[in-house]
Amino acid sequence: MHQHAPVILVSAFSINPESNGNNSPSWKLLAQIGRFNPLIVVTRPIYREAIERAVAADEELRTMQITWVWFDVNSIPNAVRGARLHRAWWQRALPGFVLKQKLSFDVVHDMSPGAIRTPSRLWKLGKPFVFGPVGRQRRVPKNYLIHVYGWRAWLGTELRWRVDQILQSRDRALHNSMRHANYLITFDREVNHQNFGSQAPVLHMPVAGCDSGISEAHRGEHFTVVASGPLRPEAGFDLCIRSFARYYHQLSGNEQLRSQLVIIGDGPLAAYLQGLAAEMEISSAVRFIPWLHATDQRALFTEASVFFNTAHQGRCDQLSLALSCGLPVVCFREGVCGDFVSTDSGVTIRQGRYDTTVTRFSEALRLLHTNPTLHARLSEGARRLFSQQFSWESKGQKLNSIYRQLTGNPA
Repeated sequence: MHQHAPVILVSAFSINPESNGNNSPSWKLLAQIGRFNPLIVVTRPIYREAIERAVAADEELRTMQITWVWFDVNSIPNAVRGARLHRAWWQRALPGFVLKQKLSFDVVHDMSPGAIRTPSRLWKLGKPFVFGPVGRQRRVPKNYLIHVYGWRAWLGTELRWRVDQILQSRDRALHNSMRHANYLITFDREVNHQNFGSQAPVLHMPVAGCDSGISEAHRGEHFTVVASGPLRPEAGFDLCIRSFARYYHQLSGNEQLRSQLVIIGDGPLAAYLQGLAAEMEISSAVRFIPWLHATDQRALFTEASVFFNTAHQGRCDQLSLALSCGLPVVCFREGVCGDFVSTDSGVTIRQGRYDTTVTRFSEALRLLHTNPTLHARLSEGARRLFSQQFSWESKGQKLNSIYRQLTGNPA
């Protein structure tokens, strides 16, 4: 570690090293920050036992200069613990608690990956302030929901999006957080300094990462399209199935035998989507897998040919795994995956009319199936993108660069 590395105070409302969900990225980022900088981590005591077990089991973590500070607020009802109100109350009380501890640090970083809902007040500590990674829910185009799932599904999604927009636009504390940030980290290009009147530079960085690094592909003669996510309307799996069906029915009999779609995920639309596959006459070519262990999922991805993402919302958590396995990506240009995927690593299409979208997605699958030279080039580009933006090591280096830039302390 550099002799004069700045000390970073990180606040993390949720940080569970034993979780595979939304809390896990915070833990991974902390470990990367600790490679370069002394750390003071303020989090809730509910995670203390899990953190102590993780540190005891990891020799590298034990050698890092990390000070753990446990803090929670106890003056709110138990019914709201873990909910948005609890997080907001915790954030409000945090600066006063830190001041009372008389801690010495150079940079403060509020690291709460997720949608922008809760403001941070760490800027009040008077140190360079880093905020993020954060993002926001994207609006789902009406034509992708209403004609498939009906008015009720579209209206529910639309109302949630509108309420979020209203709350964000009128939240003075959130605007103060953004305006006082010295650096803003987002996983969504729709979130930037212009949204909130901030002049802070922006680092666009994906939240999810991958532990195992780059994997070698073991692809045979089969053309396997893999898709992953919750089986909900906003995930767009109806587009996934219809597009694959249109591509599939253009193949010869032998080509059909070597083509399959694998959907990993579960949710309220599971029965509907299985019925849709039967209606499209592709049931024999579509596998539904509700859940896979991480090791099995990686094994499946290394044998696949394409990662297909038709989601309108979400963080696209499996994109990192797909890229590390060298899978070309097919996705919406306007989606979160499309924020990262370019013509060097996949095929993106613009949102538009429903049937036009199905045609364009099916053409993208056909192109990758029939053009091995293009597939090989995009596969190499996918691995390169993973190394440059999605690996935990690359994220740690970028954060270290930000901290040193803010403290005027070059590496």
